[in-house]
Amino acid sequence: MGNYIVNGEVIDVRGEQPTAADLKRQANSVLSDWVMASMPNGQIVKLEDHRPLPANAVDYSVVTPFTYG
Repeated sequence: MGNYIVNGEVIDVRGEQPTAADLKRQANSVLSDWVMASMPNGQIVKLEDHRPLPANAVDYSVVTPFTYG
């Protein structure tokens, strides 16, 4: 539970162990969008909807999924 930076805005997410799906709901995003976490080492990680948000992430982005080709 707490405040998370998502796409440059502060989003308040309720719950003991919020997930990527919870973050999408609070950001008024569609469930097919991806949640990406920026980690302290510079790595960008795609999060699974059912997994808890990583506590050490710097910020999050909710993006439309894309494929090449």
